[in-house]
Amino acid sequence: MLHWITLTADMLTEVIDRAELEAITAADTKGTVVPGIIQDVTAAVREAIAGACRDFDEGDVGAGAGTVCHGLKGGIGSASRQIEIAGKTYTLGVLVQSNHGCLEELTVCNRRLGEEIIAKRNARPAPEPNDRGSIMMVTATDLPVSDRQLRRIIKRCSVGLARCGSYFGHGSGDVMIGFTTANRMPAGGMHRVIPQQVLTEHTLELAFRAIAEATQEAVLNSLCCADAVTAEDGRVFESISQYL
Repeated sequence: MLHWITLTADMLTEVIDRAELEAITAADTKGTVVPGIIQDVTAAVREAIAGACRDFDEGDVGAGAGTVCHGLKGGIGSASRQIEIAGKTYTLGVLVQSNHGCLEELTVCNRRLGEEIIAKRNARPAPEPNDRGSIMMVTATDLPVSDRQLRRIIKRCSVGLARCGSYFGHGSGDVMIGFTTANRMPAGGMHRVIPQQVLTEHTLELAFRAIAEATQEAVLNSLCCADAVTAEDGRVFESISQYL
Protein backbone atom coordinates (compact mmCIF):
# COMPACT_ATOMS: atom_id res chain seq x y z
CA MET A 1 0.00 0.00 0.00
CA LEU A 2 1.33 3.41 -0.95
CA HIS A 3 0.51 6.63 0.85
CA TRP A 4 1.57 10.05 -0.40
CA ILE A 5 1.12 13.43 1.22
CA THR A 6 2.05 16.78 -0.30
CA LEU A 7 2.96 19.76 1.86
CA THR A 8 4.29 23.23 1.31
CA ALA A 9 6.99 24.53 3.64
CA ASP A 10 4.58 26.82 5.46
CA MET A 11 2.11 23.98 5.89
CA LEU A 12 4.70 22.00 7.88
CA THR A 13 4.81 24.63 10.60
CA GLU A 14 1.03 25.01 10.48
CA VAL A 15 0.53 21.26 10.97
CA ILE A 16 2.89 21.25 13.95
CA ASP A 17 1.20 24.25 15.54
CA ARG A 18 -2.26 22.84 15.01
CA ALA A 19 -1.36 19.44 16.47
CA GLU A 20 0.16 21.04 19.53
CA LEU A 21 -2.85 23.34 19.98
CA GLU A 22 -5.22 20.39 19.90
CA ALA A 23 -3.16 18.63 22.55
CA ILE A 24 -3.00 21.68 24.80
CA THR A 25 -6.68 22.62 24.51
CA ALA A 26 -8.01 19.08 24.88
CA ALA A 27 -9.77 18.96 28.23
CA ASP A 28 -11.56 16.35 30.29
CA THR A 29 -14.97 16.83 31.88
CA LYS A 30 -13.42 18.79 34.76
CA GLY A 31 -11.90 21.29 32.38
CA THR A 32 -8.29 20.42 33.14
CA VAL A 33 -5.74 20.28 30.35
CA VAL A 34 -4.96 16.76 29.20
CA PRO A 35 -1.20 16.40 28.65
CA GLY A 36 -0.49 14.50 25.46
CA ILE A 37 2.43 12.89 23.78
CA ILE A 38 1.83 15.26 20.87
CA GLN A 39 3.41 18.04 22.89
CA ASP A 40 6.58 16.00 23.27
CA VAL A 41 6.52 15.12 19.59
CA THR A 42 6.09 18.71 18.42
CA ALA A 43 8.90 19.81 20.71
CA ALA A 44 11.15 17.14 19.21
CA VAL A 45 10.19 18.22 15.69
CA ARG A 46 11.00 21.86 16.44
CA GLU A 47 14.33 20.83 17.95
CA ALA A 48 15.14 18.79 14.85
CA ILE A 49 14.29 21.70 12.55
CA ALA A 50 16.40 24.09 14.62
CA GLY A 51 19.36 21.70 14.53
CA ALA A 52 19.17 20.92 10.82
CA CYS A 53 22.53 21.08 9.01
CA ARG A 54 24.07 20.07 5.69
CA ASP A 55 26.02 17.12 7.12
CA PHE A 56 24.41 14.37 9.19
CA ASP A 57 24.87 10.71 10.05
CA GLU A 58 23.31 7.99 7.92
CA GLY A 59 22.86 4.26 8.33
CA ASP A 60 21.81 2.66 11.63
CA VAL A 61 21.23 5.91 13.50
CA GLY A 62 18.15 7.45 15.08
CA ALA A 63 14.95 5.88 13.77
CA GLY A 64 17.07 3.75 11.45
CA ALA A 65 18.64 1.83 14.33
CA GLY A 66 15.96 -0.87 14.30
CA THR A 67 15.26 -1.22 10.60
CA VAL A 68 15.88 -4.08 8.18
CA CYS A 69 16.22 -3.47 4.45
CA HIS A 70 16.16 -6.39 2.00
CA GLY A 71 17.15 -8.77 4.79
CA LEU A 72 20.23 -6.69 5.69
CA LYS A 73 20.76 -3.85 8.13
CA GLY A 74 18.90 -0.81 6.90
CA GLY A 75 18.67 2.70 8.24
CA ILE A 76 18.68 6.34 7.23
CA GLY A 77 19.83 7.32 3.76
CA SER A 78 19.74 10.42 1.62
CA ALA A 79 20.57 11.61 -1.87
CA SER A 80 19.80 14.55 -4.13
CA ARG A 81 19.83 15.68 -7.71
CA GLN A 82 20.03 19.11 -9.32
CA ILE A 83 18.28 19.98 -12.56
CA GLU A 84 18.48 23.13 -14.66
CA ILE A 85 15.31 24.68 -16.01
CA ALA A 86 15.24 27.94 -17.95
CA GLY A 87 18.71 28.88 -16.75
CA LYS A 88 17.98 28.26 -13.05
CA THR A 89 19.18 25.34 -10.95
CA TYR A 90 16.71 23.47 -8.74
CA THR A 91 17.31 20.70 -6.21
CA LEU A 92 15.36 17.57 -5.33
CA GLY A 93 16.42 15.78 -2.16
CA VAL A 94 15.23 12.47 -0.74
CA LEU A 95 15.55 11.12 2.80
CA VAL A 96 14.56 7.51 3.51
CA GLN A 97 14.18 5.27 6.51
CA SER A 98 14.60 1.91 4.81
CA ASN A 99 12.63 -0.91 6.40
CA HIS A 100 11.37 -3.01 3.52
CA GLY A 101 12.17 -5.56 0.85
CA CYS A 102 13.39 -9.15 0.78
CA LEU A 103 16.97 -10.29 0.28
CA GLU A 104 16.31 -12.45 -2.78
CA GLU A 105 15.17 -9.44 -4.81
CA LEU A 106 17.95 -7.03 -3.76
CA THR A 107 19.41 -5.43 -6.88
CA VAL A 108 22.40 -3.09 -6.95
CA CYS A 109 23.25 -1.43 -10.27
CA ASN A 110 21.42 -4.21 -12.15
CA ARG A 111 23.40 -6.81 -10.20
CA ARG A 112 21.28 -9.46 -8.45
CA LEU A 113 23.26 -9.07 -5.24
CA GLY A 114 20.59 -10.66 -3.05
CA GLU A 115 20.79 -13.98 -4.87
CA GLU A 116 24.59 -13.89 -4.62
CA ILE A 117 24.40 -13.31 -0.85
CA ILE A 118 21.97 -16.19 -0.38
CA ALA A 119 24.30 -18.48 -2.34
CA LYS A 120 27.27 -17.46 -0.18
CA ARG A 121 25.37 -18.14 3.04
CA ASN A 122 24.96 -21.83 2.10
CA ALA A 123 23.38 -23.60 5.10
CA ARG A 124 22.62 -20.44 7.04
CA PRO A 125 18.94 -19.69 7.80
CA ALA A 126 16.94 -18.44 4.84
CA PRO A 127 15.91 -14.77 4.99
CA GLU A 128 12.35 -13.48 4.99
CA PRO A 129 11.01 -14.55 1.56
CA ASN A 130 8.46 -11.74 1.18
CA ASP A 131 8.71 -8.00 0.60
CA ARG A 132 7.46 -6.71 3.94
CA GLY A 133 7.96 -3.71 6.17
CA SER A 134 7.44 0.00 5.69
CA ILE A 135 9.84 2.48 4.17
CA MET A 136 9.47 6.21 4.83
CA MET A 137 10.44 8.52 1.96
CA VAL A 138 10.59 12.30 2.31
CA THR A 139 11.04 14.50 -0.76
CA ALA A 140 12.13 18.13 -0.46
CA THR A 141 12.50 20.50 -3.38
CA ASP A 142 12.50 24.14 -4.38
CA LEU A 143 10.79 23.46 -7.70
CA PRO A 144 7.82 25.74 -8.41
CA VAL A 145 5.09 23.13 -8.70
CA SER A 146 1.43 22.83 -7.83
CA ASP A 147 0.23 20.33 -5.24
CA ARG A 148 -0.91 18.03 -8.06
CA GLN A 149 2.47 18.22 -9.78
CA LEU A 150 4.25 17.62 -6.49
CA ARG A 151 2.14 14.53 -5.95
CA ARG A 152 3.14 13.26 -9.38
CA ILE A 153 6.82 13.75 -8.53
CA ILE A 154 6.51 12.02 -5.16
CA LYS A 155 4.89 8.97 -6.74
CA ARG A 156 8.05 8.44 -8.81
CA CYS A 157 9.94 7.55 -5.63
CA SER A 158 8.46 4.11 -6.20
CA VAL A 159 10.56 3.80 -9.35
CA GLY A 160 13.72 4.14 -7.27
CA LEU A 161 12.51 1.44 -4.89
CA ALA A 162 11.73 -0.89 -7.77
CA ARG A 163 15.24 -0.43 -9.16
CA CYS A 164 16.57 -1.77 -5.85
CA GLY A 165 14.33 -4.83 -6.07
CA SER A 166 11.20 -3.89 -4.13
CA TYR A 167 7.83 -4.91 -5.53
CA PHE A 168 5.65 -3.42 -2.77
CA GLY A 169 4.55 -6.74 -1.34
CA HIS A 170 1.30 -7.53 0.43
CA GLY A 171 1.23 -5.93 3.86
CA SER A 172 3.92 -3.37 3.13
CA GLY A 173 3.15 0.19 4.18
CA ASP A 174 5.39 2.36 2.04
CA VAL A 175 4.87 6.04 2.85
CA MET A 176 5.89 8.97 0.63
CA ILE A 177 5.61 12.58 1.72
CA GLY A 178 7.07 15.72 0.24
CA PHE A 179 7.09 19.48 0.16
CA THR A 180 8.30 22.41 -1.90
CA THR A 181 9.70 25.67 -0.58
CA ALA A 182 8.52 27.56 -3.67
CA ASN A 183 5.37 29.63 -3.99
CA ARG A 184 5.09 30.62 -0.35
CA MET A 185 1.77 32.14 0.62
CA PRO A 186 1.66 35.23 2.85
CA ALA A 187 -0.30 34.77 6.06
CA GLY A 188 -1.83 38.24 5.96
CA GLY A 189 -1.84 41.45 4.01
CA MET A 190 -4.25 43.13 1.64
CA HIS A 191 -3.64 40.83 -1.33
CA ARG A 192 -6.63 38.86 -2.51
CA VAL A 193 -4.97 37.28 -5.53
CA ILE A 194 -1.46 35.84 -5.31
CA PRO A 195 0.43 34.96 -8.52
CA GLN A 196 2.26 31.64 -8.53
CA GLN A 197 4.75 29.97 -10.83
CA VAL A 198 4.40 26.34 -11.87
CA LEU A 199 6.34 24.18 -14.28
CA THR A 200 4.81 23.14 -17.57
CA GLU A 201 3.72 19.53 -17.55
CA HIS A 202 6.30 18.30 -20.04
CA THR A 203 9.09 19.85 -17.92
CA LEU A 204 8.20 17.44 -15.11
CA GLU A 205 10.05 14.72 -17.04
CA LEU A 206 13.30 16.10 -15.63
CA ALA A 207 11.96 15.93 -12.08
CA PHE A 208 10.64 12.39 -12.57
CA ARG A 209 14.05 11.13 -13.64
CA ALA A 210 15.82 12.99 -10.83
CA ILE A 211 13.55 11.74 -8.05
CA ALA A 212 13.80 8.13 -9.24
CA GLU A 213 17.60 8.29 -9.22
CA ALA A 214 17.76 10.06 -5.86
CA THR A 215 15.44 7.55 -4.18
CA GLN A 216 17.44 4.61 -5.51
CA GLU A 217 20.68 6.14 -4.26
CA ALA A 218 19.17 7.04 -0.88
CA VAL A 219 18.13 3.41 -0.29
CA LEU A 220 21.59 2.15 -1.25
CA ASN A 221 23.23 4.77 0.99
CA SER A 222 21.09 3.61 3.92
CA LEU A 223 22.42 0.10 3.37
CA CYS A 224 26.06 1.02 2.78
CA CYS A 225 26.26 3.29 5.82
CA ALA A 226 24.74 0.74 8.21
CA ASP A 227 26.84 -1.59 10.36
CA ALA A 228 25.93 -5.20 11.19
CA VAL A 229 23.65 -5.55 14.20
CA THR A 230 22.77 -8.47 16.48
CA ALA A 231 19.14 -8.42 17.62
CA GLU A 232 17.96 -9.31 21.13
CA ASP A 233 16.85 -12.74 19.91
CA GLY A 234 20.33 -13.45 18.54
CA ARG A 235 19.59 -12.86 14.87
CA VAL A 236 22.36 -11.10 13.00
CA PHE A 237 21.53 -8.51 10.36
CA GLU A 238 24.60 -8.13 8.23
CA SER A 239 25.85 -5.00 6.52
CA ILE A 240 25.75 -4.91 2.74
CA SER A 241 29.37 -3.71 2.86
CA GLN A 242 30.41 -7.29 3.67
CA TYR A 243 29.38 -8.33 0.16
CA LEU A 244 30.50 -5.40 -1.98
